Amino acid sequence: MKQPIIDFFRTYKGVLLFFISMFAADIVWKLCISGDEQSATIFFLKRYDWSEAFAFISTIIAKTTYFFTSIFDSSAILRENIISFPDSKGIMIVWSCSGIKQMFIFLIIMIFADGRWKNKLWFIPIGLLICFFINILRTTTLALIIKDHREIFPFMHHYVLKYLYYCLIFIIWLLWEERLKNFSHTKH
Repeated sequence: MKQPIIDFFRTYKGVLLFFISMFAADIVWKLCISGDEQSATIFFLKRYDWSEAFAFISTIIAKTTYFFTSIFDSSAILRENIISFPDSKGIMIVWSCSGIKQMFIFLIIMIFADGRWKNKLWFIPIGLLICFFINILRTTTLALIIKDHREIFPFMHHYVLKYLYYCLIFIIWLLWEERLKNFSHTKH
């Protein structure tokens, strides 16, 4: 009876580490970062104000999202961190839209993932950059949805695109786990 359990943990060690790391990172985030989604004030450990850093990043996300949104719809308008359309609602890019939490979770997953640190040192920055662009794709999609399909916006925002983001983080980790964690470039 003991051997099948050991075999299970040995077989699925990486996946178990992924989910444990992901949930632990989420808990640490929730314990350390405070401020509601609409709040402009964000605290680390309830005492250090990180509002300016999050506002700066949210502005970058808003400008980048606007750039890609305007490729698909030239009527898009950017005012501060709000992307809107004529005669339509808009979306406000707030600190919780920045993707920083997801990047933090990815970072923690990778720190605790199996593999060579030599490989992690180049894979983690690339993974973080991929996470940034996944978030831009997510926010751009939401901006385009709000224009013509307001009624599905809440569902797409809170369920579909949010969890799709986490699925894509899993795929990035899977690439690491299956192909790159022990990658060795040898010269012949």
